[in-house]
Amino acid sequence: MSGRQRRRQGRFEGFEAFRLSRLLCKLSRCSSLRLASDLGDETEPVLEGGVGGGGISGQHAAVFMAESVYRARRGGDCCRVFDEVSRVIVSMLPEDELEGIARRPLEPLISGVARGYQGNVYGLAGLLSSIWRYVRKPSLGSLVDLAGAILREASRPCSLNPVLEDEIRRYESRMKAYGVGLALLIPAYIVAPVFFGPLSFVPLGMATAALWWVMRRDGARFYLLNVERGWSACRLSSEDLEEIVLGASPISRAYKDLLGMDVRRMFRS
Repeated sequence: MSGRQRRRQGRFEGFEAFRLSRLLCKLSRCSSLRLASDLGDETEPVLEGGVGGGGISGQHAAVFMAESVYRARRGGDCCRVFDEVSRVIVSMLPEDELEGIARRPLEPLISGVARGYQGNVYGLAGLLSSIWRYVRKPSLGSLVDLAGAILREASRPCSLNPVLEDEIRRYESRMKAYGVGLALLIPAYIVAPVFFGPLSFVPLGMATAALWWVMRRDGARFYLLNVERGWSACRLSSEDLEEIVLGASPISRAYKDLLGMDVRRMFRS
């Protein structure tokens, strides 16, 4: 591509980024919310080197978009955040997709996705899932899905979610019950062979495997619920959020090693 073509492509991307940014700003409810203002001053974008250019890795773009939405929730200027994010989003589009999007009216598509959202307790997981889908395959469909997720989460107030808290209490009770079950199984391995012989290890082993499987399933959900609690109440730091997105935190690695789970894979599902 010649220098003239690159400049023309850059102006084209800039125009589409501006169009997307203004649309997000128009559709957003951020300005009507009472956003938190005493949650620290960690407001610098994670993505170094600015935005709106080639060479942005998928991981860095994912971190930057998640961090930008978080800054908007914590009391930042939503429209300025949308401007930054839009430039990153558009810069990742292949040329043919960019030309196709330029010919489409985006407002009915994005507003339709935003209005059709049914809501659940996994706000951060939903946002990251949309981000990773777009990073893996930038297209009109994944862009509309991502724009809807950004609008939804940028407009979410910093407060504890009662539904989320009820879910956490429910899973806390389950985890306590699983602990009691494990505590009972340990002496059972000692006592059962005395009364029932070596064959008693078979049902004990099956019970242990079943309990471990249930603990693995609910342990992953309990972990995600606590991450979502931090996101809902705006208690995550920038470092926490980056580690969650990249699946690189000590707790994320522990879950991957102990339970065979990848945080990014959980968020993508």
